[in-house]
Amino acid sequence: AVPEARGARRSHLVDPRTCSSVPVHGAVQVHATSAVEADALSTALYVLGPDAAWDLCLEQGIAARFETEPEAGHQGDAAPGATHRPLTPTERCTPAWTRRFPSER
Repeated sequence: AVPEARGARRSHLVDPRTCSSVPVHGAVQVHATSAVEADALSTALYVLGPDAAWDLCLEQGIAARFETEPEAGHQGDAAPGATHRPLTPTERCTPAWTRRFPSER
């Protein structure tokens, strides 16, 4: 993460859609056939954001593990109707990731 800009932590990644640095929202791990493919996919998924990236992974069968910081605000952060967010990161693994790494359920 880079120093705060206007009160928000920003990553070193730039979103080509906005030409702005991406807010820090956690981490993405990808299992792919090569390190280059995994690196490219994890970067693209991070830039997309937690919810859009999750949807793309499900659609494309990508093996990915997401760790989202509580302040990131993806839909899975808080229970419906909750007035606060958890203090610990939220972890989600795609079905393809769970098939590849069954011990991480």
